[in-house]
Amino acid sequence: MKLNFYLLFICSILCLLNSVVFAQSKAKVEDVDFYQSSNKEQIIITYDIVSAKPSETFQIDIEVKTLTGKSIEAKTLTGDIGAGIPGGKNKKIIWDVKHDKTAIFESIYIEVLATVEGESKNPNDASENKGWYMQFGYDANSPVNKSHFSEFDIWRYESTIYQTDPAISLGKGGGITYAIGYNLISQLGFEFRFMSNQGTTQKITSEENLTNYQGQYFNEISGNSLSFAPLAVINITRPNLFYYIKVGPMYSVARVNYGFTFDENDNGVQRYGNQQYILKGDITKGFCTELGITLRPTKVVSFSVGFNYRKWNFTPTKGELTEFYWNTAGEPYSKIEFVDQDTSLSDFGDTKQLYKRSHPFSGVGLNIAMTVNLK
Repeated sequence: MKLNFYLLFICSILCLLNSVVFAQSKAKVEDVDFYQSSNKEQIIITYDIVSAKPSETFQIDIEVKTLTGKSIEAKTLTGDIGAGIPGGKNKKIIWDVKHDKTAIFESIYIEVLATVEGESKNPNDASENKGWYMQFGYDANSPVNKSHFSEFDIWRYESTIYQTDPAISLGKGGGITYAIGYNLISQLGFEFRFMSNQGTTQKITSEENLTNYQGQYFNEISGNSLSFAPLAVINITRPNLFYYIKVGPMYSVARVNYGFTFDENDNGVQRYGNQQYILKGDITKGFCTELGITLRPTKVVSFSVGFNYRKWNFTPTKGELTEFYWNTAGEPYSKIEFVDQDTSLSDFGDTKQLYKRSHPFSGVGLNIAMTVNLK
C-alpha cells in the first residue's frame, strides 16, 4: 500500500492553543513539526517543552486530524510520549503508520498535548534538596602544623634554668560528626555541625650532646576535642550528583594529654624521670570549610564524601599533674593554673602557675556521611 503524505506546517500558535494544561506551570510546547521517514512507513514528530521546572514531568499525547476535521487514531507510538516526560528540547515521537494500517489520502495536522503531572520523582533534582535534614558521619583527619609546648619543660636546677622547646603536633585522629541543617532554596542553606575528635599520640625526640652533658628528651601529646560549627552551605547541581561547599566559624573545647620524659647525665650525675599532664581549655574560635559531593539514590537518604580543612586554637586554662617521677626529686605540685602574661608567677602549695598561651592547630580531613531528609 502506498502512503501519500502531504506535510503541512502548522503555526506554533495553532498547535499551542490546547497543548498544555497549566497547573501553576509556565511550561509551553513549542516548535511542533513532523515529517515522513525515508521508508515512508513512519511519521516523525518533533517538539520542545520550554520554561519547565527541573522537577516537572508531563503526560504527552497527540491528536491527529485531517483538514476536514476527521480524527485519525495513532496507536503505535514510541519515543517521548506518555507519562513521565521531563521538559527540554528536541523531543521526538515516532508513529508507526504501517503497523497501525492507517491510510492517509489528504493533508493532516498533528497537535501535541502536554499535561503537567507534578513534581519529578528523580531524587537528584535540585528542588528535592529543600527542607530540614540530619547528617551522621565519621571524620578522619591529619595535622598540618605543629605547636610549641615549651612552658611545661621549664625548671630550675640549682642555679641553672633548663628549657626544651619541641614543636609537636597532634597525631592522626578521627571522630563522629553529627549535623542538622536546612536548605532555604535548592542552592543555598545552613548547617549546624557537631564534631568530636580524638588525636592519637604524637612523639618527638630531642638530644643534647655537650662535653660534660648528654641528654635525651621525649615529648608526646594526644588530645580530645568537641567542636561546633555553624556553616553556610552552597549546593551546585549536576546530573545525578550534588557538589557542595560548606564554610563557617568553628568553636572548640579540648583536653590535651602532654607528657615529657628525660634521661640525662650532667657531669656524672644521672637524672631521669617523666611527667604527665592533663590540660583543659576554654572554648576557642576557629575556622572550618569542606568541599564534597553528594549522591542521592532516594528522596529520603543520601550519601556524601567531603574533604575539609579546620583551624583552631587550644588555650589551656587549667591542668593537673597526673604522673611525676624524678630519681632526684619528689613531686613538686599536682595542679596547674594559667594566668595572664602581666601576672607575676608564683607557686601556691600544690599549684604551679604558668602563663596563658594559645597553641594553634590545623588539619585536613575526609568526612563520610549519611544524610536523612526530614521533610
